[in-house]
Amino acid sequence: MPTLFLRRALALPFLLTMLTGAFHAACAQTRETDPERAEAIAARLDDIRARLALTEKQKEAVEPVLRDSFARRAALAEKMRGEDKPSFREMRRLREESERIREETRAALAPILTPAQLAEYDRIQDELRNEARQKIRERRQSK
Repeated sequence: MPTLFLRRALALPFLLTMLTGAFHAACAQTRETDPERAEAIAARLDDIRARLALTEKQKEAVEPVLRDSFARRAALAEKMRGEDKPSFREMRRLREESERIREETRAALAPILTPAQLAEYDRIQDELRNEARQKIRERRQSK
């Protein structure tokens, strides 16, 4: 009977294949609807790759995970930007969903990255979160 580690190791390629398919579908849709967003995602990926100093093998494994995460977060952001202003309860649910996506992404990256790379990934996520908070504050102040 395979160990838990072995089962997870065997499941990772399957999971990455599934995520890649979902990402490509989301990217195709994003490119059709918003080329600027697709470019921003590509730039963000380039920045993350550079800061993490990924090996070629890591790049192949990390990219589908990150692209899926970006696509899922973009879909969530679209829900937040809907025609009607979300209620407090809906915003809370969307924030929880965003946190769940972040945790799932980190969990998928943990077996791929070294501890130092994972720490740098966490710093990048903190920076992105702070940027988002700053944009929200600026929007609120401009109203």
